[in-house]
Amino acid sequence: MHGGAAAGPSRVPAALLQAAIDRDPDAVAVLDRSLRFVAVNAAWRSATGFGEEALGLTLHDVFGLPSEAMKMALAPALAGREVVKTFKVAHDGPLRQTTITPWRDETGAIGGVITRDQVDDGRQRFDGRDRRLRVAMEMAKLSAYEIDFRTGAITYEPSMAGGAPGGLYCYDDAVGLLPEAQHAAQREAWATHLATGEPMLTEYSRVRAGGGLSWHRNLTEAVRGLDGEVVGMVGVTQIIDDQKKAELALVAEKEAAQAAHRAKSEFLANMSHEIRTPLTSVIGFADLLRKLDGLPPDAQIYVRRIAAAGHSLLSVINDILDFSKLESGQVELDPHPFDPAECVGAVVDLLAAQAAGKGIALALDVEADLPACLDADSSRIRQVLVNLVGNAVKFTAAGRVAVAVRYDGEAPGQLRIAVTDTGPGVAEDVRDRLFQRFSQVDGSVSRRHGGSGLGLAICKSLVELMGGTLGVESEPGRGSTFWFAVPAAPAAPPVEPEAASEGDAAGSRPVHILLVDDVSVNRELVRAMLAPFGHSFEEADNGADAVKAAMRSRFDLILMDMQMPGMDGAAATRAIRAAAEVNRGTPILAFSANVLAEHTAAAREAGMDDHIGKPIRPAELLAKVAMWTSPAGAPQGGVEAGSRARRAPNP
Repeated sequence: MHGGAAAGPSRVPAALLQAAIDRDPDAVAVLDRSLRFVAVNAAWRSATGFGEEALGLTLHDVFGLPSEAMKMALAPALAGREVVKTFKVAHDGPLRQTTITPWRDETGAIGGVITRDQVDDGRQRFDGRDRRLRVAMEMAKLSAYEIDFRTGAITYEPSMAGGAPGGLYCYDDAVGLLPEAQHAAQREAWATHLATGEPMLTEYSRVRAGGGLSWHRNLTEAVRGLDGEVVGMVGVTQIIDDQKKAELALVAEKEAAQAAHRAKSEFLANMSHEIRTPLTSVIGFADLLRKLDGLPPDAQIYVRRIAAAGHSLLSVINDILDFSKLESGQVELDPHPFDPAECVGAVVDLLAAQAAGKGIALALDVEADLPACLDADSSRIRQVLVNLVGNAVKFTAAGRVAVAVRYDGEAPGQLRIAVTDTGPGVAEDVRDRLFQRFSQVDGSVSRRHGGSGLGLAICKSLVELMGGTLGVESEPGRGSTFWFAVPAAPAAPPVEPEAASEGDAAGSRPVHILLVDDVSVNRELVRAMLAPFGHSFEEADNGADAVKAAMRSRFDLILMDMQMPGMDGAAATRAIRAAAEVNRGTPILAFSANVLAEHTAAAREAGMDDHIGKPIRPAELLAKVAMWTSPAGAPQGGVEAGSRARRAPNP
């Protein structure tokens, strides 16, 4: 009778049933579906004062309880679920806990309920159990309590040091013991408990007598009178100061880690900006100088070396930024249909001159049945391949580098690319270091080749991000093969709009440009790149002057630096979009050394249409000027491009 669905009286002889329930120290009664008493034990007769005359009568007949109210209270048990109720018969009477369990007849149907009343009347029937329970409660920092809203009294077990408060005549009085900031949440939890009947589990803090907060976890249940009204509450509260201290420490550690990550990101962004800004001049002017006619041979060599050194430094910066983004999970893939042969061929073409300069053959082997179009992130595949082929060329003193492209069509389809060189190879005992960050096989001060030691670590992270694998096979003295395989399903070729050639960009119609940058040498560089094509300029070295110029004159294009003292590029763009009537729809391109994803996102949010990163690539600059100032307007998809009509250039 202590749990589950009890066996029915009709399946047990009456004498045996009576003997069984008489041995129970708690008050037990067996009722049928009409709520008529079938059997009661001695403890029940002693507790209620009723004897055998109760048999056959209903709860209403014996106690005068409303029939409908009783049926509603017992409905869950009659439906097959055990119910536990806590209540008081009288305001000064003992606390009762009643367990109501369904019993089933010989057909398996629910024939009625069995009730067990546990009465806390001050008797200690099991002194040993009480002692064990008290020790357990003390060890767990638990206290049981009872609040009687009719007398306003609260009783704690174990007793509260300094005595328990009084005057608690309703739940709001009890909530009043807590700091005011917690009242709303506690009242909401109480209302939910009353509506659902589910125990109420909450956490709260209280001010200690000696100062400071004490944290508690509280399990509460309402106590109702026989009329269904709430007459008090019972519960168990546990002091959780140690747990809360640990939780708060974890929160503090998490916040500190997040702050450190933000500081690191800000530092990297600032360093990137500060290094890219002078690199813009170094690389940009070196490219312009290289194109001058009549440059002496020695000067041509020097210019190439300046440009190569600038690009090497830019590569290191990009590696550090890429690895930082990968570490923080900020890299997102952009799978799209692409031509794998064209993608790999472009990388080989890019590095062909470097290989030829060292007298190394660079070969490409594409299998005949390679699909014409695959679906994957071609920019990340290209990034990995540039690194692998670049390393092969860098570390190979003589011989050849071969790039092989294969496709495994079995589901899921995989694109496999292998780069084989005749370089020095890698010993097996140091091979694991290849893919570790800031690690190189030759880390000595006398090493022949530079680099950040991040390239292969970035490649491995990117390949794994794409769901693929990257590996190496090497034999010292004979060379190495670095390979990677990434999932890439066959796809239909995309319909590409006709792209403007570099010649078209160079030959575009001259336009009037507002050039905004706080570094004068950057403005000089852009003028030098664009002026030969007939473009004219007005310049500003800060955001406030840019807004004034945009209010005063009409422009075909605005090149806006993002990071400037005073009003920055984002604030200037918002002001122009809001107030500069003649340039409200003028394309504004972010022109900045801030190249992280959050920076380009900030540019879009400010109302800019596109982004040109520093150091500036002349071809990219010319192409974007042509694209955003063409008579047909910019293509859809730029920032705000779909929502603002573009004007034709000024005549």
